[in-house]
Amino acid sequence: MFFQPYDLLKAIHRRTGGREYFLLKQALDRLVKTVVQTTIRRPDGKRSAAFHWLERVEEQVDEKGNSKGIVIELPRWLYEGITRDLVLAIPPEYFDLTGGLERWLYRVVRKHAGNQSAGWSCTFATLHAKSGSSQRPSDFARDLRRIITADKLPEYHLSAYVGTRGDDCLHAVRRSLLARDHPAHQHALLSGVGKRRTRPKALG
Repeated sequence: MFFQPYDLLKAIHRRTGGREYFLLKQALDRLVKTVVQTTIRRPDGKRSAAFHWLERVEEQVDEKGNSKGIVIELPRWLYEGITRDLVLAIPPEYFDLTGGLERWLYRVVRKHAGNQSAGWSCTFATLHAKSGSSQRPSDFARDLRRIITADKLPEYHLSAYVGTRGDDCLHAVRRSLLARDHPAHQHALLSGVGKRRTRPKALG
């Protein structure tokens, strides 16, 4: 894949200054060096596999040292997953989320809530454990309530309630599945219901 750094930074809603170019190159370098070990599902069973997120990164430069573009090579397993529609796409609005907790929560909510008409619920305590956060539970709950109150996650509406055991709980449901008169309903998303998977399948 060949792309201009400027175009990628614009696509993920980042600035296009020198610092952002430097951070982009650092991120690509990490993806080349990071090794993923997983179990691949095959028609004849399962097998263990290890690969890098990126096989190769090559920047083309002119005689003055200015970038002419970047070439990245995807590992075979990731390429097959994308071309066989086994990997979920990320909505552009995801890149408008500025907090790490917000981004993590969106990925968790999309995986579990999916297109379920009743949505998905989870206790704050379980979310805290899942996140691996070093925050105190009370601080984590405070930040979680802030995100729920803002209700800015793409595609999903968030609310909080007290469970039967007195636990603070989060509930998430796809906005397009809400009642049409609900303030958080998004009619424009109705066309996508039933066409997107609840969660990514294993590659292979």
